[in-house]
Amino acid sequence: MELEKIKTLLYRIEKLMYGYNYEVTLGIEIFEGCSNISLVNKSIKRLFPDSNPEQIEPTIVLESSFWQVINETFDYRGESPGVALILNKQQELTLLDKQHEYKTYLSQFINQQTRIYDYKFLEGIPGYPVFWDYAFVIVTDDEKCILIYGSSSD
Repeated sequence: MELEKIKTLLYRIEKLMYGYNYEVTLGIEIFEGCSNISLVNKSIKRLFPDSNPEQIEPTIVLESSFWQVINETFDYRGESPGVALILNKQQELTLLDKQHEYKTYLSQFINQQTRIYDYKFLEGIPGYPVFWDYAFVIVTDDEKCILIYGSSSD
């Protein structure tokens, strides 16, 4: 699947995850020729000039930890009564289907040689974190780097 289709998919997930006093921002970017963190940071800075990747100490995370964060954020439904994502059965099934499609796309980049870096809070990236946020860089064995980010706010 090409990048623009994935960005459209993320937009659909964002709209499905819009709730009472709750909204989600999701994003993905793919950089070529990134064999080390310095090159990753330069690519991020070039695309998001107000970002601060050079101030982040990225940490390698296990694949299981990566998926745990993705799943927990996708499963978040709010903190009643002030924040809520209330879906009927059909909306919930549609959301789960779209989330699964996105996770399947991401999984194609992950193998034994892949390195996954947690970028904690990366300023200058779209979105405003209130309830949760993440930024990960997946570095593949063919020097492709995938920046994924997400946040939720009120």
